Parts: sequence; C-alpha cells; structure tokens
Amino acid sequence: MPRKIFVTGGTGYLGSHVVQHLVETGHDVTVMTRSHLPTKPVWWLGVKSIQVPDIREVTTDQWQQFLPHHDLVVHLAWDVEPGKYLHSKTNQEYADATLKMALVVQELAIPRFVGVGTCLEYRPKNAPLEVDDPVDPSSLYAECKLNTCNKLRQLFTASGTQFAWARVFFLYGGDEKPQRLGGYLHQQLRQALPVKLTSGIQIRDYLPVDVAGTNIAKLALSNYCGVANICSGNATTVRELAESIADLYGRRDFLQFGALPDNPNEIPMIVGRKTEFS
Repeated sequence: MPRKIFVTGGTGYLGSHVVQHLVETGHDVTVMTRSHLPTKPVWWLGVKSIQVPDIREVTTDQWQQFLPHHDLVVHLAWDVEPGKYLHSKTNQEYADATLKMALVVQELAIPRFVGVGTCLEYRPKNAPLEVDDPVDPSSLYAECKLNTCNKLRQLFTASGTQFAWARVFFLYGGDEKPQRLGGYLHQQLRQALPVKLTSGIQIRDYLPVDVAGTNIAKLALSNYCGVANICSGNATTVRELAESIADLYGRRDFLQFGALPDNPNEIPMIVGRKTEFS
C-alpha cells in the first residue's frame, strides 16, 4: 500500500536519495525544503514540496498544518556544512526544532517517525560498532544528535509511535562538495592538480551516498524500531578510498600522502556492523 510520507531535508546530499527511493517505490511524498531544486530530475515529478526559510523557524502551528494525514515522517534536516558542522552552535537549534516537530507528531498520533543520526555518537573501539555499544560523543554535533535520539525515544515510547534512528557512517559519491574528501579528490584530479592528503592510514566505513539513501528509505518503510547502523560493514583506509577515486582518472601519481599532518585527536578506526531490517 502506498504511504503518505513527510520528509525534511529531502533535497540535501543524502536526503535526495532517500526521497528518490520512496518515490520510485510508489509512495506519496511531501518534502519540506528551504529552496526549490533549480533542475528537477525525472523521479521528482509528483513530489509535493513545502518551502520554508529554515526548519528552525517553523512554528508549532505550522507543523500542525503541515503534518496531518501523513503516516510516516522521515527527518533529515540538520546543519551539515563541511568543515563547520561538528562544533557549530546551530546543532542545538536543530535539536530544539526537531523536538518541536516531534511533539506535534505525537499529538497527531502519526504511526512512525525515523530520524537520522551519526556513527560519531558511539564510543570508538577497534572492532565493528554494534547498535547497543556504549556511546560517547566527542563533538557538539554528535552530542546533540544523541540527546535528540534519547528524547525522541522517550517521547514516542510513551505515545506508541514507532521510532527508528539511523546512525549513518561515512558517505561518498554523488554530488559531493569540494570541502568533502571525495569532492576534493574529484575536483583536483579533473584539473590534473596535486591532491594533498594526510598519511591515509585512518580506517573508516565508507558507503556510497545513493546506497545509504536507499537503505534509510527501506528502514523507514520497515517495522524496525530502535537504532540502526547505515554502513557497509567494511573497513577501508582513507588511502584506499583515495586510490580508488584516483584510478578513475588513471592518476595515482597525483596523490600526495603525508603532505598534510595527521590529526593526533582523530579516531583511528570507525567501522560499523550493518543492521538488517525488512
């Protein structure tokens, strides 16, 4: 049965792939967005949109107008500006806006709510991270995500709304900004310019952004409740990812590992145990 789904952040780097899967599987999707897409892909036809200046400015009265008659809310809207978001003061503002929306979801008895968190909520360990592993956020971004998850869990447990929280690991591919690793690599290599990198020994769990979007959409459409890891389950070094992208251009010789110093505070390994849901 087609579902009526409300999505925030549905035109973003990750959110657009979530919406694409929901639309292509026949669901009735409404997207809240800060701006209209300059060019709309074919799959966007039929998607309803509500344009607002910023989700932080949406009032309770507006949420009460926007959300009725939906049976699923997928919430992705957050500040994820590369290079700034980890310690931005806007994180608390987005957390507050999320709770404001969630209170209306509870009031309207919407059956299911899915939020998107981060693997950085976990306490690092030298083994794949499980969904019930200890948490220990080391940035304001991760702390606000974790606090939001806990508040939503309490709120929706009391109301009976199904709740799932997608902890996303490291994304690459798609329309990456040059401030992200993949975007920087493509930008430099397209122009035959050197790519300055750290040692590249850091181990990460990388997942193509379109696959991550599809997995979040499938999580949303399932009956799975609780925390879910959106990851590949594979350990990949930064060096290996960089080399795989350089190979698309046949230019590994442009990669300058060690040109930048390693961050002594950087977590050496972040890999997840992939969550299965249906």
